Amino acid sequence: LPIRASYLSPSVLPCAYRKLSHARSIPTLAACALLQGGSAKCWGNGDYGKLGYDSRTVVGDGGGWSTAMSALGSVNLGVGRTALAITAGYKHTCAILDTHNVKCWGMGDDGQLGYDSETNVGDGDGTFTLVQPVVTDF
Repeated sequence: LPIRASYLSPSVLPCAYRKLSHARSIPTLAACALLQGGSAKCWGNGDYGKLGYDSRTVVGDGGGWSTAMSALGSVNLGVGRTALAITAGYKHTCAILDTHNVKCWGMGDDGQLGYDSETNVGDGDGTFTLVQPVVTDF
């Protein structure tokens, strides 16, 4: 079942994604879901790399990168890492990992990613997989 991100609401997520564990943060332009087992998938407007696929591509709109949500790959949280929670902001996304560290990606212009930098992370320059978690042991 193809899903148009622009029509997605929290009430349709469990039907659209049978393995869904928790829906998180359905803002205007992007959405992420935490699946059973701790993997995460994000879709919608990919500006600034906020979806976590090291790309700025729109995902889940029925064309381009993915025509079906079931074909969508998981966000690369790091080798062997899973998420306990994920939230998608207007221009960035953050996940609390199974190590209780936080990993953020997307627009970094105001330092909101927590890397002491204003650099975008994950917008197609190969930086997404290199990023280490930003907060430890909270």
